[in-house]
Amino acid sequence: MINKKKLKYASLSAMVTIVAIAIAVIVMLMADLLVDRFPIKWDLTREGLFTISAPTREILNDLEQDVVIYQLVSGTDTWRTVDEMLDNYRRHSSRISVRQIDPVRHPGFEQRFPSYTAPLRPDDLIFTSGGRYRVVPARNLFVQGQQGAAMFTMEQQFTSAILRVTDTRDVVLAFTTGHDEMEVPTWLISILNDEGFEVREIDLLTDDIEEDVDTIIIAAPQRDFALSGIVKLDEFINRGNANIIYLPAFVNEHFENLDGFIAEFGVTVNRDYVIETDSNMIAEQAISPFERIRITLPEVLAEDITRNVAGTRRFGTLRNRSLSLNEVRGITPVPLMRTSAQAYSKVNMDFDNRERESGDLSGPFTLASLTTIPIISPDGRNVEQSRVLVMSSNEWIAFSVMPEYANRAFLLGSLNYMNDRDVDVAVVPTLILPNRLDVTERDAEVINILIWILPILVILLGMLVFVRRRSL
Repeated sequence: MINKKKLKYASLSAMVTIVAIAIAVIVMLMADLLVDRFPIKWDLTREGLFTISAPTREILNDLEQDVVIYQLVSGTDTWRTVDEMLDNYRRHSSRISVRQIDPVRHPGFEQRFPSYTAPLRPDDLIFTSGGRYRVVPARNLFVQGQQGAAMFTMEQQFTSAILRVTDTRDVVLAFTTGHDEMEVPTWLISILNDEGFEVREIDLLTDDIEEDVDTIIIAAPQRDFALSGIVKLDEFINRGNANIIYLPAFVNEHFENLDGFIAEFGVTVNRDYVIETDSNMIAEQAISPFERIRITLPEVLAEDITRNVAGTRRFGTLRNRSLSLNEVRGITPVPLMRTSAQAYSKVNMDFDNRERESGDLSGPFTLASLTTIPIISPDGRNVEQSRVLVMSSNEWIAFSVMPEYANRAFLLGSLNYMNDRDVDVAVVPTLILPNRLDVTERDAEVINILIWILPILVILLGMLVFVRRRSL
């Protein structure tokens, strides 16, 4: 006969079990839906590799145009690191969408971007908005430096591309020629083009400065400018919203016309050679097994133009001439970089001895400056600004390809600031340094002792145990 009491408890137990299972299933379904709707991820990388910075979030929140990102793929293969970062951008803005395109299955896709002459490859990304586009090659997302350092530039590249395709203003840079200036390297032109700058050359002896030129760069001239060229520069700077960047060559010569023109903005390029002696502001780098170079790391002062590099990363440069700053016609140059007080300068650039001698000048020295010139319109109603940036030399440009230094960020940040482009979001590449164990000489001795002593102690202990067991 069936026990009614046991049957009651069995039924109740079964009901409780069914209800518990149903609740568990409902909770799992709700959790799954919530995860799909609000995905939760934590960036556990030491450098915060997948964390979007505050400036980028601000830009994404303020987007007023749709941006479509085409991700070129080969079959179903994608770069997981890139996928994660793209997902971050999509989650932060509904204006961002990503579409994967296999060029093999869409052979006419490249024809949509006729001005991009390089071949498109798998993993390349194309940012588009309103008919404008910018290609971000996959090879630019990761830069391998020296001594194990590496640099991820995904956020910098992605945010820059979004700003470029949503900004309708082009900026024209013109490098002067005709005075034995430095040859502009192709990699520098590529960097500038990637950042949305159009690069030209201009010979002031024969060419007039076109109306659409925004910035003129005078890079390491070996000869003085003619007066006709100086007149053109003067007319250019006085039209307003115009910029000049002067990178003097390391030559022991005063250019009466060019240096005199720059002095009108309160900056004198001295004929000297600055030598830094503070070990905290010097880096040595091997260029061969038998040769090392000394790199000066000047202090980058906090100004609007240096906001993306001041106090955060190292700026590297080689030979430098000091700058003297003076107020001229109510215009006061602002120092941007300086050496330590322990630096000294050789007043004779043709020196034979690098050691400090009697007559050498003591630091600190200014190595970069910015002069802002107010330009009043002919009707007196508008006040525009022109700017003159003067550096201690042109040799710092070579460090723009090295992730260990802030030179590239300074170069692009300065150009954006001077041209009033609100696109310098102070996003710097993520620098990944190798994990290193610094071992002093004393530590090495202790480690060597332990390497020998511990195994010997283990062997002796084992022999002792063996002998003791034999004697039992």
